Amino acid sequence: MKSTARFQAITAIAVTIISLCALAVSIYQTKILAEQQALATKAEKAQLWPRLNFNSEMEVRQEGFYSLSLYVTNVGVGPAIVENFKLMYKDSQFYFWSYPLEQAFGEVAADSMIAEYLEGMTSNTLKIDQVIPAGQKIKLFNITANEPGLFEDGFNLYVSEDQPRFEVIYRSVFDDRWEVKSKLVTLGTSPEPLP
Repeated sequence: MKSTARFQAITAIAVTIISLCALAVSIYQTKILAEQQALATKAEKAQLWPRLNFNSEMEVRQEGFYSLSLYVTNVGVGPAIVENFKLMYKDSQFYFWSYPLEQAFGEVAADSMIAEYLEGMTSNTLKIDQVIPAGQKIKLFNITANEPGLFEDGFNLYVSEDQPRFEVIYRSVFDDRWEVKSKLVTLGTSPEPLP
């Protein structure tokens, strides 16, 4: 009897140890599966991350400035959804790219300059909830002089130290968010993730 009781006690201890080992392995496997699922979700999100890239183009000929443009392109792989777009000049927010001219030269003089010296002025802003599909390029701003060297004061304003600046907050379809802060010509930061 004694040996049977001892055998049963040893068997019970062994079964308990095996059960605890199985429980530890099960907990470890669950942890690994959760980490793999988190990585898979992150990889899935990364496959649809947008990336807004802002670039300016300036054409200067021998006679002087000819054109200045600002473009935004979604160079990512998913759509970018605009949450906020702010244009700033000095300490003021504005909605039309002609505002800095009006502030620097007065509204009448700015209108006269635009009419007399420019072939055209493109002025677009990004709208809240605007969706920018992957690969899409949008012209936000453009001025082109009638002749190189005309509109010199206007060009100097847009490329000066006080040049207009902009801020954009956008998100992915998974609600991951980024912010870009930049100046018109002296382009600034790459998209910074937001919490």
